[in-house]
Amino acid sequence: DFWADFVSSAGVFATGEVFNGNEEYVYGYAPATGSVLDYPLYFALHEAFAAQGDMSALAGRMLALAAAAKRHGADGVLGAFLDNHDNPRFLCHTAGVQAQDWTLLKSALAALLLGRHVPIVYYGTEQGLSGCGDPDNREPLFGRHDRAALLYSFLAALHKARRLAAAHAPFFATDPVPCPSDQPARVLALARGPVLLVTSNFGSDAASHPLTVQLPPQLRGPRTLHDLLARDPAHAPHHVTDDHLPVTIANGQPLLLVPEEWLAEDWPTRTEDSPTTVV
Repeated sequence: DFWADFVSSAGVFATGEVFNGNEEYVYGYAPATGSVLDYPLYFALHEAFAAQGDMSALAGRMLALAAAAKRHGADGVLGAFLDNHDNPRFLCHTAGVQAQDWTLLKSALAALLLGRHVPIVYYGTEQGLSGCGDPDNREPLFGRHDRAALLYSFLAALHKARRLAAAHAPFFATDPVPCPSDQPARVLALARGPVLLVTSNFGSDAASHPLTVQLPPQLRGPRTLHDLLARDPAHAPHHVTDDHLPVTIANGQPLLLVPEEWLAEDWPTRTEDSPTTVV
């Protein structure tokens, strides 16, 4: 009763922290505070990406968590995150897999920002901070805030993609839906409205991984999709002729595919040598 009255009197959005991985327990606090941090999703994302676990298990977990959020009146208001001040940073968790693998972090961030929740980016994630225990996970950022940093520009691109999606479609009113692929243990494909994310936990290996994604009705062909995370989205077409889309994950990098007509928004060209061009 206290928290509900307190938040109502404050008249602002509020969220709370319940450090537990059980969604029924955690989400049960949402009606009192209006929102809670999504620790159940946090643990699922770390297991799938940082520990390179089973991505098909993550897809199933995401559906279960979405259903639980609706049951508890927390749909769309949970605070989703990969890093915070109470836990080792994501890049610390990748040390036993591929030390400080920024590609795994980028793949997890793409999944995070496409979800139906309030995305939270802890300071320093955009600079690649990798502190493990306290106080290393709260290290100062002063003197290291680089807007040309690769992760900074990658997050800027994801945020612009969210704004672009909201301008063209009821993006925030739709749920992300997992799409089957022929590599379900390593690949997560999510469709949210006319946007398709193809991400993986391959990490920063140099291999190319061709695969096929089964598309939901709103993405089926004939149509052309473009990857907004490519160096030059205008020259990164993916032609859809039916209900399947062949794609290739190169160097573990995620793909964020949108309808060709959206490129009229003058999405800038990006190169690895000048990452700030996406800001």
